[in-house]
Amino acid sequence: MQQSHACPAPNAGTTTRDNHRSALKLGARLRGQILALVAVILALTVPTALAQPLSFTITGSGNLLVAHSHPHAGVCAGDGQYIATERTPASDFEVVSHPVGETILRDFNTSKGHPNEKRVMEADTTYLITSLYHWNRPDPQDSKLQAESFAWAVQTQLPSWGWFSTRAPSDGGELAQKMLSHAMKYAGPYQLEPKVERQPDGSVAVTNVGVQAASGAWVPGLQGKLSLHGPAQFQNQQTTLEITSATAPVQLPIHYNAYGEISVEITFTGLPANSIDILQSPAYQDLISVQPANTEISSKAGLKLLPPNLTVAFTTKVESERLRVDEPAVDNIFLQADNWPETIDGDPVELQLRAELYGPFSTPVDESEEVPQDAPLAASRMVTVTGPGTYQVRATAEETGHLLDGALPTWEPGYYSWVVSALQYDQNTRGEGGYADFLLMPDVMDRFGIKEESFQVVTTDLPPVPPQGGDSPTPPETTPPQGGDSPTPPETTPPPEQTPPGESEDGSTTKVTAPPPTEGKELARTGVSDLYLPALAIALAGAALKLFASAYRLR
Repeated sequence: MQQSHACPAPNAGTTTRDNHRSALKLGARLRGQILALVAVILALTVPTALAQPLSFTITGSGNLLVAHSHPHAGVCAGDGQYIATERTPASDFEVVSHPVGETILRDFNTSKGHPNEKRVMEADTTYLITSLYHWNRPDPQDSKLQAESFAWAVQTQLPSWGWFSTRAPSDGGELAQKMLSHAMKYAGPYQLEPKVERQPDGSVAVTNVGVQAASGAWVPGLQGKLSLHGPAQFQNQQTTLEITSATAPVQLPIHYNAYGEISVEITFTGLPANSIDILQSPAYQDLISVQPANTEISSKAGLKLLPPNLTVAFTTKVESERLRVDEPAVDNIFLQADNWPETIDGDPVELQLRAELYGPFSTPVDESEEVPQDAPLAASRMVTVTGPGTYQVRATAEETGHLLDGALPTWEPGYYSWVVSALQYDQNTRGEGGYADFLLMPDVMDRFGIKEESFQVVTTDLPPVPPQGGDSPTPPETTPPQGGDSPTPPETTPPPEQTPPGESEDGSTTKVTAPPPTEGKELARTGVSDLYLPALAIALAGAALKLFASAYRLR
């Protein structure tokens, strides 16, 4: 209620008196401004209060009643005064709102009787009271038993219970006890703690989706909305999903199409109010009331999807230690790995190997940990590998642009050396997070100038390279047979008569193609085959001479 203050009218007097009056007026104004400021500060720090003229429709009986005045449904708060009804003039009530989780103190200016009880309800009780109102909302059409049971359930939780005589509902409190049990099971404070987790099979899901009450029970019937952020979708191929909470947490599979950060935002609506109203009046009973509510609770969760690790090792060896200027340079890579990860789509990941060829050098290179800064780069190749095994990398002078004398594409003579490396820097990246399909752990790189990776390019007039592992073997010496006559040459059949070159058997002309010339220089135009007939003739003559001598001795 507001009070009016009449200010005295000014009248004549001495100057001193006027000055004194002016000073009093100034002081009064300053006090008024200070009090107004204090009132504003208090208004911002004390529970919300709003004066309303209210009258109520009553359900129930005696002290076990519910006073209805939309949106309020009041239950006696332990005040010793009568209740305002529709039969009484509307009275001003202050509606003071208190947040749940805080103790509500009595206002003795409006609550009469029981001076030793200073509290309307304890902090923990506020969650139970809002739960009672939410799950068992009173209605003016409720039966007498329903109204009495609800009022009895509320009042039994107040410190003032027992200060006044209250009979039990007509069913002995059975319905009230059911209301209390349900309210206790699903009372706050509430927790929403979702997780984004990898599953044992490698998939990803949003788990622990639901709202948990203080009792540990999962609150059913709440309407939830989920929003995904990052390279992922729900099974409906959307980034949003609406669900209804159940009596157990829900697990929602998600499909991710790249590595990176995945986060989810979840909001559930349909929880009890987060404040309690105390309807206060100096002339009537103070009332407890909780307005209808559809309170929200929200939370976030996330997971940084890192690609699997890949650890590799390799050895390398050139195909040949000496090349001619026009031959390709081939390097063999023998790759090992204990396991080989798969892409998000289930395919073997592709590892990019870098093979760099350095040269030419005038002398064989010395082995070192790193490539010298002034080493000329002759060729660079990227080799894609999809698992352990043997791989080859090839480079030709033509591909690398090296020309000798401006003619055919050839290598420059000298010494060369391959360096092979597997670097995370060279791997392809994809997805919002910029991650590759795997993380190379650690980078692997050849030493420079190792013997197995080095070769020499020589000019074409040098002899061919002997097989690796030593020089060409020396053919074994042959020993002629010991003793006895020389072996008789085998009988020979004269070759058939040949058709003269340029003529066919039927006398037609054919094109004769000379055999291709053989490489290398000719030493002579005669050979062992050219000496065969003269030797045969001499042998036959010798045999005839022996026969003639034998016949002469027989005579």
